[in-house]
Formats: sequence, C-alpha cells, structure tokens
Amino acid sequence: NVLRSLSHAGAVGQLNQTDGMTLDIVSILFDYVFDDKAIPDLMKALIGKLQIPVLKVALLDKDLFSKKSHPARRLIDVLAKSSVGYTNTSTEDKYFQYVEKIIQYVTENFTDDVELFNSAVTKLEEFLEQETLKTEERAERAARSLSTKEQIVHAKLAVDDALSTRLEGIDVREFVRQFVLDYWRQLLIVTYIEDGADSEAWHQQLQTIDDLIGL
Repeated sequence: NVLRSLSHAGAVGQLNQTDGMTLDIVSILFDYVFDDKAIPDLMKALIGKLQIPVLKVALLDKDLFSKKSHPARRLIDVLAKSSVGYTNTSTEDKYFQYVEKIIQYVTENFTDDVELFNSAVTKLEEFLEQETLKTEERAERAARSLSTKEQIVHAKLAVDDALSTRLEGIDVREFVRQFVLDYWRQLLIVTYIEDGADSEAWHQQLQTIDDLIGL
C-alpha cells in the first residue's frame, strides 16, 4: 500500500488535517483490496497502480467517500469483483492485458477530470460483458456438441439393434446384406436423429429392409 507508506513516511505532516484524513481513508479503501485473499497478487499489483490517481480524485472530490456510484469507486469495485477467483497467473492472459490497458489509460491521462474514470469503468464493463457472452456461447456450443454426440451414439445403438434383429441367423443374399450395412444403416442413423424412432420415415425404411430380406 503506497499510500500507507506515504503516511508512515511523514507525508501527512505536509498536508492539512482534512487532506491528511483523505490520504488515510483512501489507503484504507485499498487495504480492503490488498487484504482480500480471493484476489490474486498479480491483480492486486495492477489495481494498486490506481492508488495515486484515486488519491488525486479524493482530494478534488469528496463525493468519492459518500457515493458508491462515484466513477473511481465503481472502477475499483468492478476490478476487485472481476478479479476474485482469477486463477491465471500469466501476464499474457487476455483479461490481465485488458485490465493493464485500462489502468495505464487512467494513470497516464488523469489530471482533474473525474469523467475519465467513468470512461474507464464503462470500457471495462463492456469488455467483461463481451467475455461473459463469449463464454456462454462456448458453453452452449459445447453442450450442443455433447448432445449431438449422445444422439449419434443412441442412434447407432438403435439402428444396430434393429439390423441385428433382422439379419442375424437369416440367410440373406450377400449383396443385400452389404447394401443394408454399408448404405442403408447410415440412412437409418440420420433418420433416427432427425425424425426419431416413432416417425413414419423410420418405419418405412425398416420396412424396406424387410422387403429386401424377403427377396
């Protein structure tokens, strides 16, 4: 906590009483982040770079402490919440790099316009929303893929069971057997997946096999 170090180093003595209290309160605000064991050190180090800009805001605008909706407070809150449980320890991670970019944007550009924090938190929230949507889409695709795989497995089992019932132990012409196993089986699998075992198409295709076997 850089601000606490400044306080211990005697920097408070160079400030008036009100500003000295402001320094202490802002340092406490960051203590909550630094003491949170759910936030990894990698992210704490990034968030910690906001200490001086946030102190500048607090000295300019005392609403920082009275309003939770204050842009600077919101930025710290969003950063802390989105960092909880973050397990990637690589600085090459997309989330880490974006957070680093946002913090660099604030530290390099803030002078006295508090709206800069509004811009920063809006960009961060948009990024997090996009990443959440991407994650949900990947999960949905994975679920659909898994569901499709399960359907294929069930279809193959159902088709093989229907064919074995008709072909095992029965004297069937070889070209008919090969036609059923090589071609008609694939058609049955597709029909089972798309239309189901209760469909007319399924029963018609099975009837076609019965007709062929009876030749």
